[in-house]
Amino acid sequence: MRTRKKHTRKLKKYNVFLLIIILVLAILLFLNTYIILKYNVLPYKYLVVYFAIIIIVPSVSLFILIKKQKNRILKIIFASLMIIFEIFLGFIFYYLCTTFNFLDRTFITHNYITRNYYVLVDKKSDYKKIDDLNNKNLGYVEVLNMNYDKAIEHINSKIKIDTKDYIDLTIMLEAFELKE
Repeated sequence: MRTRKKHTRKLKKYNVFLLIIILVLAILLFLNTYIILKYNVLPYKYLVVYFAIIIIVPSVSLFILIKKQKNRILKIIFASLMIIFEIFLGFIFYYLCTTFNFLDRTFITHNYITRNYYVLVDKKSDYKKIDDLNNKNLGYVEVLNMNYDKAIEHINSKIKIDTKDYIDLTIMLEAFELKE
């Protein structure tokens, strides 16, 4: 009678230990899968391999651990393998989190926008630098509601210009030929 109580106490402790291993494994698998899918890290072929591994390895280990066998050595080996698998998943999770946090801080928080603009002059003119256009007229065509304010503001910070917007490129070129 006494040995039976000891055996059931050991069995309850073993079941609690097994339950903790299963819960930690499930949480780590969920977190790793979430990060991998969120950041689209793996190509489809590797994603299939990843899902196969995260389904097969824990399933086989759990089957052997839950199966009522007398072979304690086999259960200890598979319990150890599950713990090693959890440690491996923990390292993967830590690596993914630190990597993506670094990338987020590096590339997302510094929203740099590059704007290019061109100042075109007649080939025969004497204008070589932007400073040569001081107190001259600048014409531009507003196309597709693009915002030219930043480019004009940038030019105005260097030199003083008068601006005129045109609705059509041909109208602007005619005004350019007439030196308006």
